[in-house]
Amino acid sequence: DGKRAALAFLNETFRSYGLQTWEWNFPTSNKKYTGTNILGLWPGRNTGTPLDRPIMLTANVDTNYNKPGVDDNGSGMAAVVESARLITSQTCIQDHSVFFAVFDFEEHPIYDPQPDEPCEVGACGSTEFVQGVMSLYRQAVNSDVAKWGGVVVLNAVLNYNNTEMSQNMINETIFKETPGLEDAYEHIKEDKYR
Repeated sequence: DGKRAALAFLNETFRSYGLQTWEWNFPTSNKKYTGTNILGLWPGRNTGTPLDRPIMLTANVDTNYNKPGVDDNGSGMAAVVESARLITSQTCIQDHSVFFAVFDFEEHPIYDPQPDEPCEVGACGSTEFVQGVMSLYRQAVNSDVAKWGGVVVLNAVLNYNNTEMSQNMINETIFKETPGLEDAYEHIKEDKYR
């Protein structure tokens, strides 16, 4: 299937760039499906210490059933892969970790509901990353997520729109209640969802 091939390609490509790479499988709300996130880490001098201020570049691997997927989200995956290639090709060693993550089952079914949906609320892969990988890393190194360098979400980068209300947050509760994301949520809201 196309998504499995894309996930395998991403994993192999991240490995070829020298990233510490792994597949993170997770259950979905529908027991027929298992989600798979592809994660890569480019460690820095401070990786594994409380001084680390990781930066994360992400995109989702899925699209809605009625979309061709070129922009949402082939363009985002291409941007993450190219960012990984450029960053890992530098000869300098950065101070902080750079995470590259491609999330599965991110699309919200409200836009194109299908019977037998694998993820009832959308954002399943990123939620799994925050609750699993990110929280484990934070605990292991005694890190404060509010001091992280940032998260750059590269979804649908071919479709930039700076008009008011052009962006939406399907599950705003995740942003309101996740440590370190409250300020980002307030900024987006104050900027009228641009």
